[in-house]
Amino acid sequence: MAIQSIRVEASTQAAIRGLDRAHDEAVYIIGFIDGVERIKKRNRELQEMRRRKRYFIKQRLFGLAALIIAALSARVLDGDATVALVMVPLGLSLITSRQMLIINKYYWEHEDRTGGEKMRFIINDLVYDTDKMEEIATVRKWVKNITASAIFGKEIGKQMPHILWKSNAGRYLLTHEEDFSVTYGQAIEEQEAKELLKQYSYKKYAEMFGELPEA
Repeated sequence: MAIQSIRVEASTQAAIRGLDRAHDEAVYIIGFIDGVERIKKRNRELQEMRRRKRYFIKQRLFGLAALIIAALSARVLDGDATVALVMVPLGLSLITSRQMLIINKYYWEHEDRTGGEKMRFIINDLVYDTDKMEEIATVRKWVKNITASAIFGKEIGKQMPHILWKSNAGRYLLTHEEDFSVTYGQAIEEQEAKELLKQYSYKKYAEMFGELPEA
């Protein structure tokens, strides 16, 4: 009887160890898949960033070409600046604008993907659509530069302007532009939104949450 009891206990312990191993393997697989998905997402973001940079480099080269044409036309036409009146503003706009002005294949892909100026983010299975949100204020927040931080091995970033949005459900979103006008969105809690408004738009804070007491 004792021997049978020992065998049952040993079998139970072996089963438990097997379950523990299965659990560890499942956790590892889930973590591995999550890591792969994160890498894929980051690679897609980097690819989009490179395409967008190429687009704006091309746009600025077109602007430079327009300025060169303006200068050459004035010489060829004996000082007639008619062409320059059109080409100079066009060239300057192409060089300095952060908006997409050259219509090509990438422009239409971007329009189809983003719906024009509309910004839509899916964060924690919630859709943040700025077309349906209220623009509250412009604030500033520190943004990490991932590339520089990786190169120098420390946190590197800077304060950047952000737009604070509020949904009808009372949720808050921060958006900012970087990397040739690529727009990023971050969902934040109400307390963080309050702190940002206190610092950068107290008038809006008082309008939404009431005046703070006098010292």
